[in-house]
Amino acid sequence: MTNLPGLDDRKMDNLIALRAACQVTGPPADAATVKPYIDEFTRWLDDANSTADRLVRRYVLLTITENRSALGTSERESSDVARLAGELYRKVC
Repeated sequence: MTNLPGLDDRKMDNLIALRAACQVTGPPADAATVKPYIDEFTRWLDDANSTADRLVRRYVLLTITENRSALGTSERESSDVARLAGELYRKVC
């Protein structure tokens, strides 16, 4: 998940957060549906302290959110998903 040509880290993180949010909520009906997830996920990605760390965080986030929209609503809170990402990230790193 390296940056697309012409995108800086912040914009790429926003794109990754959007993808992860859609994997949690399913296709959004409007921007308000995914905004809390994007905000929470970009805050978590912002904690990266190196390029390698940023890439690991992106990979963990996309891995744990894949097909998550099929789960019940109790598994869909943005802070819960970000907390799970942090726990699994610490297991990897």
